[in-house]
Amino acid sequence: MLLPQPLRVATVFFVFGIALQLWRLEGFSASYDQGLFLQELWSGSQGRWFESTLSAELSAAVKLGGELPQLGYLHASQHLNLLSQLWIPLIPMLGIYALPLVQVALLTAGGLMLFQLARSEGLASPIALRLLIAYYCSITVLGPLLENFHDLCPVPLLGFALIWALRQGRLWPALCAALFITFVRGDAGIVSFSIGLWGLLRLQGKKRLLAALVLIWSVIYVALATAWLQPLLGADVNQRFLSEKFGQYLSPGSEASGTLGLLAALLKQPQQLLLELVTPPGRSLEYLLAPMLPLALLPLLSLDAWLLIAAPLFIALAAKGFSALATSLRYVLYLAPGVFGGAVLWWRSHPELFGRKWFRQLWTAAISLSLLLALSSNPHRSLSALIPDSIKPWAQAGIQEQWARRDAALTVLALIPADATVAAHTPLLPRLAMRPVLLRYPYHSDFLNRQGNKTAVDWIALLPRYHRPFLAAFPEDRDQLLVLRARTMQLIDAGAYGVRHCAEGALLLKRGAPSSAQNLACAHEALAAPNLNL
Repeated sequence: MLLPQPLRVATVFFVFGIALQLWRLEGFSASYDQGLFLQELWSGSQGRWFESTLSAELSAAVKLGGELPQLGYLHASQHLNLLSQLWIPLIPMLGIYALPLVQVALLTAGGLMLFQLARSEGLASPIALRLLIAYYCSITVLGPLLENFHDLCPVPLLGFALIWALRQGRLWPALCAALFITFVRGDAGIVSFSIGLWGLLRLQGKKRLLAALVLIWSVIYVALATAWLQPLLGADVNQRFLSEKFGQYLSPGSEASGTLGLLAALLKQPQQLLLELVTPPGRSLEYLLAPMLPLALLPLLSLDAWLLIAAPLFIALAAKGFSALATSLRYVLYLAPGVFGGAVLWWRSHPELFGRKWFRQLWTAAISLSLLLALSSNPHRSLSALIPDSIKPWAQAGIQEQWARRDAALTVLALIPADATVAAHTPLLPRLAMRPVLLRYPYHSDFLNRQGNKTAVDWIALLPRYHRPFLAAFPEDRDQLLVLRARTMQLIDAGAYGVRHCAEGALLLKRGAPSSAQNLACAHEALAAPNLNL
């Protein structure tokens, strides 16, 4: 018996997503965040909730204060991702494959919830199905689908569920959806706030009161989380994350004091705020239009869509930094419920347009263009086996290269004891994350133990071969290899570490071990790139 058509479309999306996520893992393209979240959730399975030394490297104490990463540091002081803790039981069962499965499954389920929302609004099945396909072909869904694991993957599912619950006037489903959205992480409350604001302005009677409850809860939770609860765990929210993205609104030497304090700072500088909202104009316009492209830009005509995306769009445009307006990074998922939910409500009032052949052809072209742009950009180097990262100069890590570096990396990883403390090159982090101490090399090879004493890791693993295909085209890969070489030779020359294994562009160093002449020569070769005189 054939599956219903929406389930068939969802199955294709799921298989596509899980296949590429598994390829990223097997080809060692998955990187830092994949390891960070796996380490955090693995620690939770061991009874040490939120602990992560990889996360500690991003703390204010390390990034701003120059301290060493601390064993026992809690990731919750950066992002209070309560909902992610639900995936902890999967870690002992599925290991490194658990998080890709969760990410792809949740984004797939988001599309099915969108289809259900469309059908509940009375849209004909062909329109609802076209909305589903548009969601799965969206740049702003495919980018986060192929990214390292992130805690924002439940946002579309929960956002569509909240819009559906408010439209149906369902009390408990609405409150549960709003609760779970805020539990995604502290700043995810901007999504439920925007949906609550929309409901307050566009719904009637008891539905409006329910929307008001959602709005009030969102404000209270975000304020408590960022101004009280997270500061109890550390200074990261105010000193790093809010200050780095919104420091242009703060007086010199000061720091943000939670979300409400930040909003007060924004309101005190209306000219600066207006400037940030419209600059840079090209990237700001791209950020707005990219989610709407597979919908033939119809959300631009929808008042509901504008209200539903009001808060997350405002925050993104007001922030600084590359990630704020990146259309292929996880943060753009904050727009998905509003853009696609607003499109559903627009079609509810204009179903006759779908009957026009020229528009159906236009919509098909828009979906196809969105898919083409999403895949041709090779998001997160997920498609490097098929698509070159650069054409002039040519740069590509093809299937043969990725499989060869996989074999080299697995040989190194097999030599590291399961209970050892490790510092590892970024591509190796996801495979080593299920241990208490894992650091990102070459940035750190020392840490503070639970007693606060400086301790060197037992092993250092690196895969300089990873950068070889990209050296001619990407300066960041060249710089990374230079840093790897300088730091590694410094440790070897000082006698702190010796080369335990070297083969096929992969290296393993052991603390206090000697280096044979053969391994030392191999290390020099692995860390060099003769064509660039490194």
